[in-house]
Amino acid sequence: MIAKKFMWDNWIVLGLLSPMIWAIAHLIDTYFVGGDVLTDEYDGTIVTSIFHVSPLIIFPFIKLEFPPIGIFFPLIILGGLFYSISSFFYFKALFKVNDVSIIEVLANIAIALVPIMSFFALHEQLSIMQYIGFGITIVGACTLSLNKSIEKHDLLKVLLPMIGAVTFLSMCVVIEEAVYRIINFWSGFLFFCLGCGLGGVIFWLIRAVKFANQRESILEISKKNFKIFLTGELLSLVSILLQERSIDVSSSPSLVLILQSLIPIFILLFSFLSNIVLRENEKLKEILMQQTKGWTVKTISTLIIAMGIYLSIRYS
Repeated sequence: MIAKKFMWDNWIVLGLLSPMIWAIAHLIDTYFVGGDVLTDEYDGTIVTSIFHVSPLIIFPFIKLEFPPIGIFFPLIILGGLFYSISSFFYFKALFKVNDVSIIEVLANIAIALVPIMSFFALHEQLSIMQYIGFGITIVGACTLSLNKSIEKHDLLKVLLPMIGAVTFLSMCVVIEEAVYRIINFWSGFLFFCLGCGLGGVIFWLIRAVKFANQRESILEISKKNFKIFLTGELLSLVSILLQERSIDVSSSPSLVLILQSLIPIFILLFSFLSNIVLRENEKLKEILMQQTKGWTVKTISTLIIAMGIYLSIRYS
């Protein structure tokens, strides 16, 4: 019980477990894209958003809290909606370049945005050393462009959608921090999931209007790939739960995002391991090999990021 409570109340432990699980979920996403399971970013966003509604089944078993009168009620589901929009841009980038390690390194831009947003929205004050740590982390992300084995046009193709993904993810993190200040964790998490579901419905309607009778239905796609969808989305959901709890118990949402910047190194590690284990599946092996392209610079980039993480945590 003591160990369980320590893990559940320790933002660093939660924040480290989350990117590890995220890395596996993201590798499954590359299979969705490279294995022609999904058609485009609409399919990916709808599937992941709808699956995130599943925690609402615990609704009868918790004491649901609402924000005090005077607090703008839609704020408590806005975080989930913004997360859904961020997922749309993430999948858009992934369909352009199916290299999730590049995409996740670019996602570290959020580390710079969140402290700025938190300063204006939540009046969050961080130490000089923490801001230096953030700066070092951004430098680590920028070193990715020095990798000659990664085509510059690949980076440019994903940069625009990733700016969208990072902007909405940053707003999501700041909003969730504000929500957890006024209501308990499980209430906040369920409202987050409700917001994700709302986002899924919106993108479902857009898809239905934009591609009327031109696409296989989401239900048919889900039925054909139910097991792999269930595995990937459960991992994604667990990772989000850990991330949300980490935001709840940490002193700053910025510090949680710093730990999320370790996702690229876990992607590289799991890709190498998977290539050894999954020798028979050539298609999957080809997709995983794409993730390890330029692994040297990706590793150096992540080590620089880790240095920034150390400074940020050391002086938190």
